[in-house]
Amino acid sequence: MRRWIRPFLLTAALLAALPAAAQDKPPAGTPKAAASDGTVALSPMIKVPFEVRPLALTDDGGYQAFMEQVAADNRLRCGKLESYGWTFPRGDQGALDKIVQPTMTAMEKNGYAISKASAESSVMPNVFAFLGKKSKQSVLTVWVPAADAVMLFLCQAEALPSRANPEKK
Repeated sequence: MRRWIRPFLLTAALLAALPAAAQDKPPAGTPKAAASDGTVALSPMIKVPFEVRPLALTDDGGYQAFMEQVAADNRLRCGKLESYGWTFPRGDQGALDKIVQPTMTAMEKNGYAISKASAESSVMPNVFAFLGKKSKQSVLTVWVPAADAVMLFLCQAEALPSRANPEKK
């Protein structure tokens, strides 16, 4: 089994085991932004608040390896990584939409031009990759949905050097 798939399976199992009430309390270290009705989670990388508060996921290196693979599919290099997870009732497409759509819309409103990216090397079904570009910043955005959970991975992306003009060392 690929080195990076085990953390996904473990995280999916952990997310599925968490009670829905756990989403009401952010884990320690989750970034917050003040809102009129309290606090909501905010991605420091893309400066976007989440409409539904996510759980911060800890990376043991597996998520980074996965994102580096997806980045390579797009001739990119993956830098700093953020990873989040949400749970919802099994098969609740409306709950999934309330997580994904506002996040992607907020990225666009924050100035990111979003385009579809490739995740062809992923062995998991239903991996959705996008590249958000804003000024000189690029963010690789990958959604991995399951029947009762979804994970979001964000990484600062930069283009790999051209093969015709490799970087001098």
